[in-house]
Amino acid sequence: MPVAGMPAAAGGYEAGLLLDLVEPDEQPAVLDRYLSQLCMEVLFNIRQVYPFLMERYSASGEVWRRLREAGYARD
Repeated sequence: MPVAGMPAAAGGYEAGLLLDLVEPDEQPAVLDRYLSQLCMEVLFNIRQVYPFLMERYSASGEVWRRLREAGYARD
């Protein structure tokens, strides 16, 4: 059961929350590297958010490793 003012549970959905519409595997539209770096530093300093971000970071590293092994972005 969702709690008012709190985000939906992982994999869950709460009607009306824009957060539920975010696709974490999609590159964000933020093109300003300084702003995006600052945002990530703030997020990494939130104890509850850190494990989620590190899991996503780890998973993306595995995807990039497999792409490189398959010849992606070779000169």
